[in-house]
Amino acid sequence: MRTDVQISEALERLINDIETPPAPLTEIHRAVARPEPEPVRERTSRPLRVAIAVGAASAVIAVVSTSSFVQGVEQAIDRYRAALEAKGGWAPPTPPDKLWKAIMQQSSSAQNEPLGTAQTHVSFAIVPPAGLPRDVMSAAIYTVPTLEYSTSLQTWQLGPHIAWFVYRRANGKTFVILAKPFDPREGTPSKYIFEADEDHPGPNGRLTLLKHDVFTWKNGNQVITAIDGSFISAREIEAIRTAMDGIPIPGRWPDRPQPGELDIAVAAPPGM
Repeated sequence: MRTDVQISEALERLINDIETPPAPLTEIHRAVARPEPEPVRERTSRPLRVAIAVGAASAVIAVVSTSSFVQGVEQAIDRYRAALEAKGGWAPPTPPDKLWKAIMQQSSSAQNEPLGTAQTHVSFAIVPPAGLPRDVMSAAIYTVPTLEYSTSLQTWQLGPHIAWFVYRRANGKTFVILAKPFDPREGTPSKYIFEADEDHPGPNGRLTLLKHDVFTWKNGNQVITAIDGSFISAREIEAIRTAMDGIPIPGRWPDRPQPGELDIAVAAPPGM
């Protein structure tokens, strides 16, 4: 069993070992000049296609990951942030490269774990989801690291490990449920999450956002997050919460953090 200190030290070593090579500007310019083939898009088989959002931080990272390369990362972030703020949302700055690459590496190498093993990697008592849809064919558990953004210090740092429950349905579609430790510094969760819809731009090329309802509840010192529309319905999510005897945590909108609150960024595990 690894302690929190050992996990933190291992992650810090990984961060320090990451080499940041100079940007290949010549190759970048060539790639921008080349026309890109139209990608075949799947209608949100994964929440936000890359990462689930706990607050707004992951949504920004997700839109960067799914935007066309020609846009450029910073431009994509700015477009998403502006569109989100126009709807009453908020997004923190993007995490430093080394921090984000470190948790991406750890998340991509995460293994499906038995519940007992997953429990040793997190600081909260895991209460497994119950009342699942009848057509769930398989389940997997992954534990991955997170990042925390402090609104008062305006800095990112390593956060606690969280658990992903990944479920595959009979139709081949996958949905996920996220479990993390309760932390009052995170404040009230967001009521909605917005996905960048690049297939249907708005007037004058403006970014179109698709709204999804976010459901949050508490079991002991565990907080569960599930998203309507990620191949699970609001009715099915409510059935899970009821079966777990979860205490609902009402979301807020507009979603703007109060001084001192934290925002959390997570990376998707390999099962997504």
